[in-house]
Amino acid sequence: MIKAKDMNELKEIGKEDEVMESAIRLMEDFLNDEELQDEYDKITDIEYYALEKGRKEGHENLLKTTKNLLEMNMSIKDIIYATGLSQEEIESLK
Repeated sequence: MIKAKDMNELKEIGKEDEVMESAIRLMEDFLNDEELQDEYDKITDIEYYALEKGRKEGHENLLKTTKNLLEMNMSIKDIIYATGLSQEEIESLK
């Protein structure tokens, strides 16, 4: 991790390191390009939405599987082990 108070200090730290200098130029270009920043923000928002949707769908699938295991008369202990759900969560699905 590189710790710098401002861009000038960062440039000083990266001086004589070609890769670091290139990374700093790229960062400066990004910081000076509002259109690029807007696109990055949109992509970040989409990634966040997709991640949250995936988590929700995954949890819904876990609950469906748990219900199926209950219908198969699997023990609560085994369902806890298999799903990671608490006993209270499992029993609320009965």
